[in-house]
Amino acid sequence: MTSRNASLPTSAGATAPPSARRRRWIVPTLIGVVLLALYAGSLAWVTHRLQVDVQRSIHPAPSVLEASSD
Repeated sequence: MTSRNASLPTSAGATAPPSARRRRWIVPTLIGVVLLALYAGSLAWVTHRLQVDVQRSIHPAPSVLEASSD
């Protein structure tokens, strides 16, 4: 009895399924990429929030306010 795939022609562009060694690296790599993206996004968000808070806390000096009202 022959397998069904044995009768199918193979093309030059066909790829074989990844080996077990390669599959072991795919999942940890994808997890690492997702964690890195989450870290970068959260770092950008915290930086933006800090920048907004610092900008809110900065007030012009009273001499500048008096000079602009003249």
